[in-house]
Amino acid sequence: SVLTNVTVKGDYIYGINLYGTHGAEMTNCNIVSVFSNGQDDYPLNLNNTNIGTMILNSSEREEDAGKVKINEGSSVDKLYAYGENTKNVGTGIEKVKEIFDGESKTQMVAEADGIVYLTIQAAVDAAESGSTIKLISDVKLEGQNCADMLSGYTVDLNDNILTLEGNTYLSGETIIKNGKINVTGKISDSYICLYEADAKLTLYDVELTGTFDAYAVINSKETGRLIIKDSVIDVIGNISNPDEMGNIIYGGNVTIDNSTVKGTDTVRGIGLADVEIKNNSVVDISDVETGLNCSTVTIDNSTVTITNATKRAVRLS
Repeated sequence: SVLTNVTVKGDYIYGINLYGTHGAEMTNCNIVSVFSNGQDDYPLNLNNTNIGTMILNSSEREEDAGKVKINEGSSVDKLYAYGENTKNVGTGIEKVKEIFDGESKTQMVAEADGIVYLTIQAAVDAAESGSTIKLISDVKLEGQNCADMLSGYTVDLNDNILTLEGNTYLSGETIIKNGKINVTGKISDSYICLYEADAKLTLYDVELTGTFDAYAVINSKETGRLIIKDSVIDVIGNISNPDEMGNIIYGGNVTIDNSTVKGTDTVRGIGLADVEIKNNSVVDISDVETGLNCSTVTIDNSTVTITNATKRAVRLS
C-alpha cells in the first residue's frame, strides 16, 4: 500500500493500522501514530514523512521485530516493538517498558543503514561494513565484553546516553561521537580497553561522566591510541582497592585536543602514557596519589592543574 499527502491528527491508539501489510510506503505524510508489520525484506518506507509514535509488530516473529526505513527528510518521534516476542533484546540491554493498549512494548535502541533494531548487537549484525551505528534511545550495557560489538564502527550517540557497567575490549578504529557516556559500578578491569595493536578510539563531542571503581576508565595499555577531541571526561573515584585500581586514563598514546579531563578521588590521574595536551585543553586532577605518572607529556596552549596529591603531582619516566 502507498500513502501520499496524508495527515492524521488527534488522540488515536493507531492513527493508521498497517497490520497485515508489508512493504508499505508513506510519502509527504504526517501521522500521529502508526502500527506496522513491515518485516523481513519488506520494511515500511518513510519518505519526507513524520510519525509521532510508531509501533512495529513483533508478536508473530521468532527473532526480531518489524523494520522501518527512515529515509532522508523523515522522522519518528517514538519507536517501539510491540508484542511478546522480544527474543533478540538479549541480556545486558536496559529494556524500556511502557503500557500501551493493555500490553507492554519494548523501545527500539539503535539504527544502522536506515533500519532500527531492538539492540545494538542486532544493529551491528545487520550493518554493512563502514556503517554508522546510531542510538535512538539511552542504552545500558553490562558485564564482561559488554560493548565489544562496537569495535571498528562509528557510533553516533545522537544526544543519548550510553551507560557502561562492565569491561569493553575494542579493536580496530572506533569513533564515538555526539552524546554522553556514563561509567558506573565495580568491574574487574576497565570500562574501555584498547589492548589490541590496532586499537584506536576517538571520542568526539562526547561527555563521559560517572563514579567508578575499576583499574581505569580508559585503558590503552601499551599500544592503544586514544584521541579526545572537543570532549569532556569528568569522573569521581570510588576505589575499593587503591593499590591496584583507580586511573582515569592508563597507557598507550593519548591526545587531549580542545577537551577537558577532570577527576577527583581517582588514586591516579593519567598513568604510564605518552600524552599530548593541546588547543586550550584543561586537565584538572584533585585528591589523588599521583596526578600525571607518564612516560612523556607535551603541553601546548593548555592548562594542567593538580591539587592535593599525596605522593606526586607529576612523575615522568
